[in-house]
Amino acid sequence: MSSTLPNSSDLLSSAPKEAPELTHNATPDAVSASKEVAANDSQAESSTAAGSDGQSSQSNTFAKGALAGISVLPKPPAPKLQALASRRQQLRAQRRGRFYTLAWRTAVVGSLAFGLVWLAKSPIWLIRSADQIEVEDNELLSDDNVRSLLSITYPQSLLEVQPDDLAEQLVDYEPIADAIVSRQLLPPGISVKVIERTPVAVTLPDPATAVQQIPEQPVPFQEPGVIDAQGYWMPYNSYADIGATAQPPTLSVKGMQAGYESAWQTIYRGIAQSPVAITSVDWTRADNVILISELGPVHIGPLGSNGGNGLESNFQAQLIALDQLRGIRDKMTETIAYIDLRDPDNPVIETVPSAEPDTEEANSMF
Repeated sequence: MSSTLPNSSDLLSSAPKEAPELTHNATPDAVSASKEVAANDSQAESSTAAGSDGQSSQSNTFAKGALAGISVLPKPPAPKLQALASRRQQLRAQRRGRFYTLAWRTAVVGSLAFGLVWLAKSPIWLIRSADQIEVEDNELLSDDNVRSLLSITYPQSLLEVQPDDLAEQLVDYEPIADAIVSRQLLPPGISVKVIERTPVAVTLPDPATAVQQIPEQPVPFQEPGVIDAQGYWMPYNSYADIGATAQPPTLSVKGMQAGYESAWQTIYRGIAQSPVAITSVDWTRADNVILISELGPVHIGPLGSNGGNGLESNFQAQLIALDQLRGIRDKMTETIAYIDLRDPDNPVIETVPSAEPDTEEANSMF
C-alpha cells in the first residue's frame, strides 16, 4: 500500500502556533531547572540594563558638575553700527575740547609773558634818578649819603633791581649795621631802611703798647677809632669817608682791647645812667680801671674781659656811692687826688697835700 509524505506547507499549517506544553512524560526536576535557568537569564538581562543605565547617569552627573564649576562668560552682543558712530563722535568732541583748552592756556601764558616783558621795558617802571629812592630810619647819615652808596645806573628798570644785592652793599660800610631794600610799584621807586651804628665813645690805643709794624688795614683798638654801645669798633673817619657829618662823642676810652665788649656794655649802661658826669675811661691797667669824673679820678678796680650780673651789680653800687660823694666835695678845702671805690661800702678819698709857704718869703712880703 502506498502512502504519500506531506509537503512542507502542510507541515507548517498543521504546526501548533503556541509552544506545546510539557507532556506528562517530563520529570519535576527538569521543570524546576528550566524555570531557574529562565529566571537567571531574566535577572542577568535586567542587571545588564541597569548597569548600563547607571554608568550613563554617572557620566552625565560628572559632566554637569564639571560644567557647573566653570563660569562661562556670555558672549558680548555685537555692537550696532549706530552705537559705534556715536562713540566716535564723542571721542572727536573730547579731542577738540582738549585742543581748545591747550590752545587757550598757551595763549594766556604767552600774553602774560609778553605783558611782563612789556612792563620791564616800559618807561613807566624805570628808576630815572636817585630822587625815586626813599630812605627811612636814618639819623646820622643823610638821605643823599645813603643814596650815594647804592650802585645803580640811571635809568634802570625797576624789575632789574636786585634788593638783596643793594642791601649787602650798604652793610659793607661800617656805620650801617643792617639794611632792608624793597621795590615800590606805585609810585615806582625803591625803599631803603637802614639801622645805623651810633658811636658813643672815642677809643685811644694804649701808648705803652709798642707798634710792631704799620698795618695795611685798620686794626681794632690799635689806632684811634670809635665804638658803639655794643663795643663794635670802627675807624675814626668811618662817617667822614662816606660824606657824613657826625659829631665825635664826648666820652673817650683809653687802652680798651678786643674781647672787652661784654664788660664795655655793662660800663656804658652805667655811665649813661649815672648822675655824675663821666668823661673818660682809663683801661690801660686791667687790675684797676679809672673813671675820670666831675669829682675827680675814680678807681673802681678790675673789670676783666667779661661782663655779668656780679660785675654789673658791683659797678652800679660804685656809681651810687660816687653820687653820694657829690656834696662832700663842696665842703672840702683840699684838692681831691682820687676817689677809691674798689669797696663801694667804704669809699676812700685821697687828697693832694697842700704846700706850706716858705717863712722867709712870707716875712719878706711884710
